[in-house]
Amino acid sequence: MTIDNNPLLKERAAADRLGVCASTLRRWRWAGYGPEWIKLGGAVRYAPEALARFIAVCQRPVPERSNMLANTDDQQLTSCN
Repeated sequence: MTIDNNPLLKERAAADRLGVCASTLRRWRWAGYGPEWIKLGGAVRYAPEALARFIAVCQRPVPERSNMLANTDDQQLTSCN
């Protein structure tokens, strides 16, 4: 099954791509959260583009180093102990 030559992913494949369990995707759908999904009969499918959009929306900027060091000793950030 394809849309514009991009295969629709089954729930398990979409979960693997996102690094979460399939049950997490089911819970997200139930809660109205997560990537856009498609219901075809009884089958749930995900377009790769929908997963990419969801990942982009979830990205958070890395805090600037100057903000991180405001109340922290530089040694503590680089220490492995």
